[in-house]
Amino acid sequence: INNNAYGGGGGGVFCFDASPLFFNCTIADNITDDVGGGLYARDDSSPQFNGCEIFDNISEYGGGCYLRSSSEPVMIETSVVGNTAANTGGGIVLKDDANLIGDQLFVTGNISEGLGGGLYINNANPVFDFLLVADNSASSGGGIYIRSSSFPVLNNATISNNSANLYGDGLYLRDNCEVNIRNSII
Repeated sequence: INNNAYGGGGGGVFCFDASPLFFNCTIADNITDDVGGGLYARDDSSPQFNGCEIFDNISEYGGGCYLRSSSEPVMIETSVVGNTAANTGGGIVLKDDANLIGDQLFVTGNISEGLGGGLYINNANPVFDFLLVADNSASSGGGIYIRSSSFPVLNNATISNNSANLYGDGLYLRDNCEVNIRNSII
């Protein structure tokens, strides 16, 4: 809680080639002027969260979490709430094969001044079961912004009440993306 990381990212937690396990943890009120207000994980880092809360963090990119570079992070029964990004990914950024596995993941009330209020997915293939993306906002992709050969799977997802100033209140897709959506409400 209340940590600051300027010039490098990972306001609360920074992982480099590391895969810690978090159970019933809170990552909150952290700030960075770079990436990952709550958490920044890169270079084969696959952190796992079970029953955690990531909320009220602030960054340039990935207000709650910035996950990248050939990893398989896991979030189970985890909430990503009320985070803010000055650029992209208010809640979570998934980039360059950060193939998140999310089960009962709740992404709500996040804000991005740029793209992807709830989730920003760029060249990644996450799989979500029982996903809630609600009450997020951005300039485009209020709920989820998906781009650059990303192939996410959304099973039993609810994408609701998100807002975008320009395009895609719920979903925004571009640049050779395919989304597989089953048993979901948009």
